[in-house]
Amino acid sequence: IRVLVLRQRAGTPKFEALGTVVAERATDVLVLLALLFAIAPAVPTTTWMTKALVVGSLLFFATGAAFVAFAVYGERPARLLLRPLAMLPRLSVERMNVAATNLIRGLTVFRRPAAALPMFALTLGSWLLIALASWICMWGFGLRLGFAAAILVVVATNLAMILPSGPAGVGVFEAATLVALHPFGARGASALSYALVLHAVNVVPLIVAGYFALHGEALLRRRRARVRDETGMQTVS
Repeated sequence: IRVLVLRQRAGTPKFEALGTVVAERATDVLVLLALLFAIAPAVPTTTWMTKALVVGSLLFFATGAAFVAFAVYGERPARLLLRPLAMLPRLSVERMNVAATNLIRGLTVFRRPAAALPMFALTLGSWLLIALASWICMWGFGLRLGFAAAILVVVATNLAMILPSGPAGVGVFEAATLVALHPFGARGASALSYALVLHAVNVVPLIVAGYFALHGEALLRRRRARVRDETGMQTVS
């Protein structure tokens, strides 16, 4: 949907728009993993936490290495990545080379420190703000846990949502929240109630905002279609 909107609003090529989406999601993952490493000393020892840190380290360095490769070698890694698609019908090596060029344009933020540093800083600030909201919600349920617990909830729920799941991640979000709270001794009805309410707090406002955004997009497209029709009629006359 982001690729479609960027194409309609700004005329951005599909693969360039896809590059911006990949860059945003990769930034989210890198910042979330960095937060996981930062709070690890404050989390009570559990077997799954040790495994999560190992897997997180591998994912962090793999993602970082991929974007370093894109930043240093430019289009070459993208061409190698997209070349197998040229075997599909109606696709050619030339089209895939153009797609690789556009994909790298969408990832240029990682080649420009002046843009990358504010992007990482704003992403970090947004996740910490969400963690603050999660922590306040904890207090509403009488869960007197530290801020590290709120950060772990945010990290666990958002990394779990990377995997394919049902609409709004129902069930996955709650399970990730319960797993994150377990090391801190929060479990049972209060923990599950907190997970359900926190999920609603994260999803319902976005659904409402999304409705108005889609309504505004529909109105914009109708205005553009009306302008095109009027322009066409004036040209004919």
